[in-house]
Amino acid sequence: AITIKEVRLKPKTDDHDLHTKTRKAREFLQEGDKVKLTVLFRGRENLHPEVGRALLDRMLDQLGPHAVIESPPRLVGRNMSAMLAPKKQPLPHQREAVDAVKEGLAEADRGKLIMACGTGKTFTSLKIAEQLAGAGGRVLFLVPSLALLGSRIRITIFSRR
Repeated sequence: AITIKEVRLKPKTDDHDLHTKTRKAREFLQEGDKVKLTVLFRGRENLHPEVGRALLDRMLDQLGPHAVIESPPRLVGRNMSAMLAPKKQPLPHQREAVDAVKEGLAEADRGKLIMACGTGKTFTSLKIAEQLAGAGGRVLFLVPSLALLGSRIRITIFSRR
């Protein structure tokens, strides 16, 4: 079952408290839980939503390596919220496949990846392509279905925000 943990902030949250709440949100993500970040506005604080947005942006920057942004910060009524999900990590059999392909490519200019149905071939091959291209590299990636392409594009776009 998916658990959503909420971390509540106020626009006047101090740096030390923000650090503590960020650390707690990181722990939730590492445990596999989704995290909802909420800034609560009261009274005159409603006139300055940009302060709450800056606070959320700071937290999102710090949690970026550990999370995927499912929904970007949105102001609804007196609250501004963003939803985060833990970043998907390769499973042990996928890590083995990535390592085997990398070893094979060290000796040859082509390789092959053989995995059973439903074991994450698309995700595994994308991880291989990302590692081979390096940081900032470009990859032409062909997927077997539009549904997989759509989900991958959403993950990529939200993780860069």
